[in-house]
Amino acid sequence: MELTVARESRTVAMIGMIIAIIGWIGVVTTLVLGVILWIDLASFEPFNLFEAMRITLNAIVGVFTWTLMLAGFGHVMRLLAAYSVARTGN
Repeated sequence: MELTVARESRTVAMIGMIIAIIGWIGVVTTLVLGVILWIDLASFEPFNLFEAMRITLNAIVGVFTWTLMLAGFGHVMRLLAAYSVARTGN
């Protein structure tokens, strides 16, 4: 079974699409959970809105950054696969 550049690029693009989808699902989930956490913390008496926002942002910034990087990595994989197909002319 011979692997051509087009077939390999299609496989890389498919894997990149899956990684990008997982990354974007993580971004949306992180944002939704951040809003829920902010509303929950802001409803407590000891916290005002700004303190609740500071605590929430400290809690989600790491996860948000990593999921955004994961989505970007998936998109880069897809772009490189498309570039390799265009470069070889298949």
